[in-house]
This record gives sequence, structure tokens and C-alpha cells, in this order.
Amino acid sequence: MSEFPREPRVSILNNDPIADLDELNIEDPDVSSAPGIICRQATLNIGLIGHVAHGKSTVVKSLSGVTTQRFKSELQRNQTIKLGYANAKIYRRINPTEPGPGHYRAFGSTSFVDARKRVIEHAWNYKDGKRNKHVVRAGPGAADATCNSGEWELFRHVSFVDCPGHEILMNTMLNGSSVMDAALLIVAANEHCPQPQTAEHLAAMEAENVSSLIIVQNKVDLVDEIDALDQLFHINEFVAGTVAEGAPVVPISAQLSCNMDVLAEYIARIPPPVRDLSSAPRMLILRSFSVNKPGQDVDHLIGGVVGGSLVRGILRKHSQVEIRPGLWTETEKGSFRCTPLVTLVDSLHAEMFDLDFAVPGGLIGVGTKIDPCLTRGDRLAGQVLGEVGTLPDIYEELEIHYQILERLPGAVDEHRGQVAQFHDEFQSSNYFAHLSPHNTQSHRRTPSRSLFEEKLAEGEDILINIGSKTVYGTVTRLKIAEILSDVAHVQLKAPVCATVGERLAISRRFKHHWRLIGRGEVQGGRRCAISTDVFLRSSAG
Repeated sequence: MSEFPREPRVSILNNDPIADLDELNIEDPDVSSAPGIICRQATLNIGLIGHVAHGKSTVVKSLSGVTTQRFKSELQRNQTIKLGYANAKIYRRINPTEPGPGHYRAFGSTSFVDARKRVIEHAWNYKDGKRNKHVVRAGPGAADATCNSGEWELFRHVSFVDCPGHEILMNTMLNGSSVMDAALLIVAANEHCPQPQTAEHLAAMEAENVSSLIIVQNKVDLVDEIDALDQLFHINEFVAGTVAEGAPVVPISAQLSCNMDVLAEYIARIPPPVRDLSSAPRMLILRSFSVNKPGQDVDHLIGGVVGGSLVRGILRKHSQVEIRPGLWTETEKGSFRCTPLVTLVDSLHAEMFDLDFAVPGGLIGVGTKIDPCLTRGDRLAGQVLGEVGTLPDIYEELEIHYQILERLPGAVDEHRGQVAQFHDEFQSSNYFAHLSPHNTQSHRRTPSRSLFEEKLAEGEDILINIGSKTVYGTVTRLKIAEILSDVAHVQLKAPVCATVGERLAISRRFKHHWRLIGRGEVQGGRRCAISTDVFLRSSAG
């Protein structure tokens, strides 16, 4: 049980106008930034990536006030293991009298602007378990002298996806990258740059086509000015030629909340992506769970909850939705038979807010009528939710067009540090010697060739991250005519719901860990059989 009482869910925290769905102009590309929407729901997903123990979770807490490490194992180790989630609102001073930084602030998602244009946040009292007062965070009356003047306005509402930095949790990070619109690359100022997972995470951003990045030089309070400037040189050298080239580098100390206003300003400047609100809703499911407590009376059971992010369309409360692939079984011939789940949206939540509808961007929770036993323990994570009859096909074999990465970012000079050492070791090792004996005949390659130049081989086991799904697969075919165009057929160990042209990441197993080595796109594949009879019965219920 949690040491502190759980914060109550709130419906309305301020006097901001709540957006009316009927009055929204869904053709307007800026509609997701309307005040009536961002006062209640985040509309931009920002990932926090970087090496382990570089301060990603601390940065999130400093910006949002939320601790993303919530599971017992995470608290014991002080380490992020699962994806962490938190929302924050970014406020801007209206018509500042002096130019320069200091006119942006980030606070928790329950903060709001009052009638006097001040930023107010609810104070949580753990003794009586209630929010018993309001605290002025910005504007006249604020304790912080740097922001206790002027009028303020809500400028942006963002969701943070806190990714684990450990090498064995790379696949968890790749799942989170599927919903990222932008990313903060966290680099510790007291360590050499780049570290191994700094390079791998940046490569993942390139594979997922995430181009809006901010480099955060954290822990500057632990080094002197000369060392910080020296690392800045190495950072710029590291990102040269990558998607992060030219990205701003913001020095901060998240532990001391130093320079966080400048970071908030750079986050506010991230251009919001163009959203498609006119199409049928589609949501990537990142997690699923049950909110029922042990011993809950059967008459008062609450349906299962799925969490994730909308990639298009508007999801409405009480609408009928479908989840694919749903439930599936494997046949004697090795194929899959899937039963999509059809249910009603019972509730919509964005952190502490109850919603009548949700727009793309930001992380939301969807309460359903599904049996909660089907959502426990992230059983539906990696699946896709959307309007009935509009979701993509379900595949048991994928035809992919792929490209092997030429190198890890930063692995240029063998004397530069751990990344180069790891990259050289990865290149020079005979990867195919680690394969199972019955497959070695089809995997004979020249050991001296770089692993980042080795194309996929028939019979090779790989790991694919597509959308929010991680799935194992075996390369079954590489036609002679297709080798030059890098097309492979991969038999999957579990069905996936995918769209033709959807991007994916490819990993190989190296020294007991899966390493990102390539990217690709779905070209088609062999579809799964769908249990129509069960599908109709579930939709009728």
C-alpha cells in the first residue's frame, strides 16, 4: 500500500472555458492548442531519453512535481524500470516589461490561472489527505521573486514519457518512443559524453523519425565551468550528423531546480505537430490495468482500463470501440486466430481530469466495459484501439523493407569512450557464432564484416518494435531478387495490428541483450484469421 493517500480525481479546477466538441473546428491545424482543450488535456508528448542515472526522472519531477517511479521495485532501486508518465502545464508571462529569459514556468497539470492572471496550484496536505489550500506559483503573491509580478497565461500542456536508461530495458524505451512528438536528451555533466545508452537512445529517435530534440546538460552543479564547456564541445561533436545536430543545449540542475525556467521556454518553443482530427480515432495502448481492489464485490466491479495516446481522430465518451488484435490463439499449423475486443468507452481521464472527449497528443486513460482480468498486468499493452471497422489488418507474418544502421552515433574514434568501445566490440565480434547450432548453416558470413553492415539472414531471430508493441520474429525469406532492396519476410511469435508504411525498429541479440541495429517499414504480409462469430457476440454485448 502507498505510504501517502492517493490524490482525489478532480473534474473542474478553474474557470477556464471548457471546449465544446460541437463548436470545435476540426479542420483548424491549431485546434489542439485551444485554451478550452489544453486546460484539461496535454496535447504534446515529450520523451526523456538518455543513459541510466543521468537524471531523467528528476527532470520530470522538477518540471511537473510528479514522481514517475511508482512501483515498489523502482522505489527500492531508485531506478526507472517501466515507462513513467507525468503531465505539466507551461505558463508564459503576458507582455513582459524586460526582455530575456525568465518569462516561462512549468507547474503540475492541476495548476490554473485565476481571475487575476496568477498561476494557482493546489497544495496537497498529506496529514489530512486533502487539498486544503491554494498556493500562488506565479504572479503577485508568489514566493519566487523571479516570477511574482506580471500577468500569466497558459501556453502549453505536455505529457512526459520517462524512459528507463538501462541497457536491458532498451525495448521498453522503444515502446515509449512510438508516441513521442519530441524528446529531451538528458546528458549528465559529470560523465563523459556519449555514454552507451545515450547513443542508442539517439539512434532510436532517428529510427522513429523524432526530429524535435532538446539536449539537457544536467547536473552542472557538480562540475566547474571549464568542465561544463568542455563537455559541451563533446556533445556538439557527438550529435554532428544526427537528427540532434543543431539542437539547443540547456544546462540545468534538476535537483536544485536551477535554470528550469529556461528549459520550460525551450519546451514551449517546440512546434506542435499537425494533428488529424477528422479521421476515425486511433490510439496506441501503452499499458492496461484494473482499478478494482482485492475482494471487490462482483456487483461493483469496474471495467478494465487502457492507457496510451491518440495518434489521430477524436475519441468520445460512450462511443463503441474495437481493440486489435484482442485475444488470440495459436493453431496447430502455427498460425494465429484472433478475436478483436469490442466495448464501450465508459470514461476518459487525463491525469486528474475527467474528459468528455480526447484529442491526439498527451497521455490518456480509457475506462472500458472489458472484463478487468483481461487488462491486468499490461495484457493489452501494444494493441491498438479505435472505431469499430476502421483499424488496420492483423498480421502473423510481416514483409518489411529495412535498413541496417551504419553505426551508433558517437562511435567514431576508438579513444572517445565507452560507446566507441562497445561499437568496436559489437562490430568485430562474430555475431553468428552465438546462434543456435541448427541455424548456423544459413548464417555463415565473413566474421570480419561489421555487424552494422550485416543484412538479415534466413532463420535469424530478431526483435521488432512496431507502434507500442514488442514482438519476436524469425526471418523466413530473403528472395534473391529482393536482397539488393533489403526486403525480408518475418514470421512473428505473436500477431500485430499494423498499417502498411508504418515504421518499426529492429534489434539483434548480442551478449544476452537485444541491441538496436536497424529500422524499417511495413510493406504488407500474411493476415491472421479472425473469429467472426465471437467478434459479433462480443460487439452485441
